[in-house]
Amino acid sequence: STCLTFSLMFAAPFFQLYLLQIMGLPVFAVMLLFFFHAMGGALFTKQFGMLADKKGQRPVIVLCTALKSLVAIGFFTVQPGWWVLMMIPIFLIDNMMIAGSD
Repeated sequence: STCLTFSLMFAAPFFQLYLLQIMGLPVFAVMLLFFFHAMGGALFTKQFGMLADKKGQRPVIVLCTALKSLVAIGFFTVQPGWWVLMMIPIFLIDNMMIAGSD
């Protein structure tokens, strides 16, 4: 958990630069994506906590870790013209899975 958080916080500024310079997204779009990223964790932390109380921590962590691979697949399939439709749900789901695995 600590290693995952460290690696994500270390990589986040570089990912923002990637979105700005390589993908060519405007600054507002990058800010919007990271807003939805934060909302994914804020909205689902309590639900994952309640699920962990009912089913146990291990099944929730395994589920979220397994679903996190879908986020990586989503990042690989994003097309520059479709960033709005694809990146917002990907960012939302990404932090949902992080919230469930912490």
